[in-house]
Amino acid sequence: CRVECDPTNRSELTLTQCSLLYLLVGTDRIKMTDLSAFEGVALPTMSKAVMRLEELGMVRRFRLQADQRNVWVSITPKGEQTQRSAIAQLTEAMQRALTSSEISALDDALEPLERLASQAIGAKSYAAEEIRGSIAEAKSRKLSPAQRPADRAGSRTTAEQKS
Repeated sequence: CRVECDPTNRSELTLTQCSLLYLLVGTDRIKMTDLSAFEGVALPTMSKAVMRLEELGMVRRFRLQADQRNVWVSITPKGEQTQRSAIAQLTEAMQRALTSSEISALDDALEPLERLASQAIGAKSYAAEEIRGSIAEAKSRKLSPAQRPADRAGSRTTAEQKS
C-alpha cells in the first residue's frame, strides 16, 4: 500500500490513509466522525491521518455554514489520481504475478469475501469494487482478444494498443 498509494511523491502513506482515499472516492463528503467509526480508529488518530493527507493535497477538511460542529472531509483531484494510480499498479502487479487461473480464482472468491466483510463492518466497501475492477481488468488482459468479453475487447487502453 505504501508504494501504491503515492507512487509519484514517494512519501509513505499509512494503511489507514490509503483506505481513506478508497473510501472517499465516489463520495461528495464524509464527516470526520463517520470516517473514524468506519476505520475503527479513535478520532485523534483519524484527525492525524486526514491532516497528513491534507498536507499532501489529497483531501480537504471543511465545516458547513449550516452546521459548524461537524468537520467534513472530501477527496481532491490529486487524491483521486493517487487512488486511481494505486488501482492501476495493483492491476499490473496481478498481471505480472498471477496466472489466468489464479486471477479467475480471485474473481470467484471476491464476492463471498466482500459479503463477509460487509457483514463485519455493516457497509459495502468501495475498495472492494475497485479491486473487483482490477481483477476483471487483469483477467481480460490475460485472455487473448478472441477470448475477451465483447464489451471489454473493444476498450483497450492506449498502452495496450501500442504493444
